[in-house]
Amino acid sequence: MVEAMDEFPSVVVGGTEIVVDQGRPVAAVVDPDGRVAFASWPDLPVGPVEPEPVLLPAPDSAWVFYPPATVALMDDSHEDALLDRDSPAVQVRPDASVSVVRLGDRNAIGATTGLLWTTVPRQQQLDDAYRGDPLPPDWEDPTLLVPVRPDGTTSELRVDRHVLAVFEERDLVHVLVAPTPPIAEHDGSGGTSYDYRTSEIALPVGEPLPTRLRFLDHHPDGLGPAVEPRRCWWTPHAWGMPPAPARTIDLADVPGSRWRRTTVLTPAQIADAIAAARGWFGDPNAYWRGEDGTEFPLASGVHDAEVHIEDEWPSTRVVITFRHHHWPEGRLRRSVRVFDDAGRLTSNPYADIHLMEDLDTAHLPSPADARDGHLDV
Repeated sequence: MVEAMDEFPSVVVGGTEIVVDQGRPVAAVVDPDGRVAFASWPDLPVGPVEPEPVLLPAPDSAWVFYPPATVALMDDSHEDALLDRDSPAVQVRPDASVSVVRLGDRNAIGATTGLLWTTVPRQQQLDDAYRGDPLPPDWEDPTLLVPVRPDGTTSELRVDRHVLAVFEERDLVHVLVAPTPPIAEHDGSGGTSYDYRTSEIALPVGEPLPTRLRFLDHHPDGLGPAVEPRRCWWTPHAWGMPPAPARTIDLADVPGSRWRRTTVLTPAQIADAIAAARGWFGDPNAYWRGEDGTEFPLASGVHDAEVHIEDEWPSTRVVITFRHHHWPEGRLRRSVRVFDDAGRLTSNPYADIHLMEDLDTAHLPSPADARDGHLDV
């Protein structure tokens, strides 16, 4: 049976394609003659929480960063499990060799030749009084960049502006920054929107990196060139991702193309995850409450809903079944995994909203697909 690779966009290095799977720990390296070699990392320690892979293209390689999905989804349901976060990143080179580096709690925000650029996550400064005027010369919104080499060694580069991303193009390393706070635009009714500026500092490739960058040294006007925000990385199935080529890269017989169960959760972690999963759908029969106290179901037409837990770790699922006018003869059912195949905690903060959207938009399978009185939706 064919197991098709779920491809990220290809990273092309000198005519060789590096194709990374969007969920599995494997990459295919396709040389200019079409020969395929595989690299895999099924035993990579990524922590107790299911990761959300991030692909970062570089001129010489592809980097795959593995932060926990809770970071990408801004979900704090596994906050305790992330106290000692040490997320890894894998570099895949055109010869199918790999290197692994550990980033701690830093995020990867770009890749250039020989370097993965990282920084501790933080929010850009907001100032509701800022209207776009020139800033004092000593104003700053500092970022500490930590470039990481494939051997794990690092350096530091302090920038006096909020850094958005780093990429390499035309023999320059482009450091994308916010030169000012966002311009605050008040609507007169108590609401505020923000107009974000993006500029850059360009550094020559191949020259030693400085330890400090001051924006005004490069752009005395305080604004610099206005540049469009650039996508420097991809997350799985991201909006705007280019379609994969019309081909199938078969992983069925590729050793190490699935995550191995290297994570062992404590009984307390398993119990806490199951308890949290019971609340993913709330009370589907009385999910919303009007100002007059009237209760409404999760979505129009939902009634007689039940939520229960099935199976043992790591196959545990939270299952919701309910009646709905889409198929009055039986019950609709949705199952959501509490742990992934490798036994790690999953993050599903919007399981209820996703089901509601599918029901409200009638994005549902045909009743002809029902089995044993249930239609899986």
